[in-house]
Amino acid sequence: MNHQSYRMKEISERLATLEKIIGPKPDTPTVGDMTRTVEYLSNVLSLLSDDFKLEALVRRAHKLRKQLGEIQTKGHEAIEIQITKTKEEKINKLFEMMTRWDQAALQLPTIVSRLRSIKNLHEESANIVEKVNRLDTQNKLIQ
Repeated sequence: MNHQSYRMKEISERLATLEKIIGPKPDTPTVGDMTRTVEYLSNVLSLLSDDFKLEALVRRAHKLRKQLGEIQTKGHEAIEIQITKTKEEKINKLFEMMTRWDQAALQLPTIVSRLRSIKNLHEESANIVEKVNRLDTQNKLIQ
């Protein structure tokens, strides 16, 4: 390899490295677009070579990353707050439902004892109805 082809290969590799860092060329250049491509690369290189601009971009990127982290944290907090609200609503609903049944629960022992006390009465009534039906059947047979 002669010196000129070695130099072209080196420039090509450096350009490829720069394109990896800053992204690919905007469009595939044609002969008419070559000046725009050179201007684009010149602007990008000037941006990368200017320490103040580069530091400003790094600070801006850090600031944006921090804001994104805050947004994500707030999003998680908002979801947790919503879950907590939902749980509280369910708990309050269950508590309200249980409160409505408190009065019935207080009356339940009285109702059970009353049902037990009239159980015998119902059994006797059933026996009387059965006896009346049997007597009615016998009466019809006699006539």
